[in-house]
Amino acid sequence: MHQACFEFNKRHLTLIGAEFEERDGLIQTVRSRDITGGTTATVLIVTDQGQVHCFNAGDSDAWLIEDGKATTLTGDHTPECPAEYARIQAACPETEHIFDYNRMCGMARREDGDHIFPKRDGFAGYYRKNLSGHMATLLQVKNGRHVSHLAMTRSIGDEPLRRGGVTWEPSYVSCHAGLHSVIKIASDGYWDCIANGDIVRHTQHSVATHGYDADALCRDWFQTTERAARLHFGGSRDNMWGYTVTITK
Repeated sequence: MHQACFEFNKRHLTLIGAEFEERDGLIQTVRSRDITGGTTATVLIVTDQGQVHCFNAGDSDAWLIEDGKATTLTGDHTPECPAEYARIQAACPETEHIFDYNRMCGMARREDGDHIFPKRDGFAGYYRKNLSGHMATLLQVKNGRHVSHLAMTRSIGDEPLRRGGVTWEPSYVSCHAGLHSVIKIASDGYWDCIANGDIVRHTQHSVATHGYDADALCRDWFQTTERAARLHFGGSRDNMWGYTVTITK
């Protein structure tokens, strides 16, 4: 997936007549804005025996719900993840992990800076980006006079940010799902609208209504999420793409 995106970017730059070269596995351009854009990716494979293999890069998550509990199948690729911070700082120490200052949230910028690490007592961030209470954070990558921002540490594409430590390499999780399991895979817009602690309850309620019909569960999930988005964020269908896998006897 990364290689396909990489080759597409080179063809696009050639098409628009932009100067670039490929060096050390990166696309180097005269102007960073000549090449932008990227995507998250979550690949899920479930065998007939119920073995689950999940690969992800970015903030599209997958959860396994069974036996009254929800288990995440995806890695944490947020800028405030200590492991991701250590990885990026070792390779690209100039990259900054900052809290996202948004003047619309009505909070003043702190005079002592807003770098995530080391964590400071009494300051969790500027505003909550989802119902789980996570704070909005960004990676800030400086390339000469150009500054780029991204809300995740791994993705497909986003070539200018790869010089700041963003990687396409996925996290990998493998587990065995028992009978009567539900796996939900979706982009961040879905997960912003439900607290992690409510995933099991919402799924059980939907299963009680629709059984283990994957299409019906997915439709119900989308409709519930859209209502929650309107209620809590004043909008709907922001970054919403998802699907459901059910495992039954």
